[in-house]
Amino acid sequence: MSNDKVESEVEDKIERFASIVSRVLSHDMEEDTILLHMEKHFKPNPATLFYTETEKDALQWSVDQLMRRFTPGTSNPPLVVLPFDADPTTGKVKFKTYHISLVNEWFSYFYKCRRSVCRAHMYYITYGMLGLHPEFWLDVMPEEERTNRRDLMEKRFWDALEIATASLPSVLVALSSSGVPSADGVQS
Repeated sequence: MSNDKVESEVEDKIERFASIVSRVLSHDMEEDTILLHMEKHFKPNPATLFYTETEKDALQWSVDQLMRRFTPGTSNPPLVVLPFDADPTTGKVKFKTYHISLVNEWFSYFYKCRRSVCRAHMYYITYGMLGLHPEFWLDVMPEEERTNRRDLMEKRFWDALEIATASLPSVLVALSSSGVPSADGVQS
């Protein structure tokens, strides 16, 4: 096999792979847009960390108070978790501290769980629409295809629900083991 042919095959594989990766990125961005639009139709509305500016300010104040408990200059110095970066000009290593990592994890867990719940809700609504309102689909989708897609939406609903319900205990465990006072005022 000639070098030109080998190079051509390699370039074709790279182009096909790049095309697939591009489709993955498009799908991911499209899903975010779809979820954002679908949320307007969810009843009940998906959970959020705050609904008003007052609630936002209260949450920020609570996080600030928590962070102050772990800042230098107080009786509780920050606990170092791990080095994460080095300044290329000085070579000094930067560290993530426990309190910053902990708060970031709380927010990360919340949004992962929320996204999974929204995804499950989206599939459930689509599944229901395909079954309950066949008149919407008569001109665009034959009955057999609608049935197949409805079955697929049901499977995706159950998969998303499983992920969402597996994520929720992680959020609760993270919060309960953090040393932050619970709703009843008891520190864990």
